[in-house]
Amino acid sequence: MAYGDMVSRIGSELQRSDIDDQIKRGICTAIAHWGRRRFYFNEGRGVWETTSGTRDYAEGASTGSGTVPTVKLTDTLKVTVSGSDYTLNERGWNYIEDVTTRSGLTGIPLDFAYYRNSYWFYPVPSASMTITHAYVKELTEVSFSSTANASNAWMTDAEELIRQRAKAIVRIDVLDNAYAKAEASNMLGSNCLSTLEKAALDSVVGETSQKASGGGRIKPTNF
Repeated sequence: MAYGDMVSRIGSELQRSDIDDQIKRGICTAIAHWGRRRFYFNEGRGVWETTSGTRDYAEGASTGSGTVPTVKLTDTLKVTVSGSDYTLNERGWNYIEDVTTRSGLTGIPLDFAYYRNSYWFYPVPSASMTITHAYVKELTEVSFSSTANASNAWMTDAEELIRQRAKAIVRIDVLDNAYAKAEASNMLGSNCLSTLEKAALDSVVGETSQKASGGGRIKPTNF
């Protein structure tokens, strides 16, 4: 499904043809809400490089042959040394700042912290090294001003989830629908605004779990 198709479908389901802008805002709000959460379709993996003597790397910055990704959540950062990958330990910013100031050590990074939209390493990299970054990515192909044919996984894999939340948002915030408000109150604790959205969430979560576990296939065990 494309962005324009979702706008039209929500308008049809609400039996309104005069609130397209409000529906678009609802869709974007729904994407922002669920974009903070991991699903099978918003996981990403990328490679970038450190620079000798540089301890912090901002999201979106070009580094050697790669670019530091803009992410919703970092799973792991791994540094490649002599052909082997080593996972960096995630630390708090205060730890990285304190230990770097005290030691001034350079070498192969062991730890990192995320602070002010940047990744800070300790020890400070002493050379160009490859960083393999696993993360929950931000899907940016659809925004309020996108063309009608714009699409991404929120319009396909999670179409029902986004549509049901966007529809609930419009019913509550635009149409002032009493039933929708009452239903949302009853959904407290579920992170959803309606039973239809909760059903759609359960479906996507189930598919994510199934893919992560190999689709329920029995895997051989080495003895």
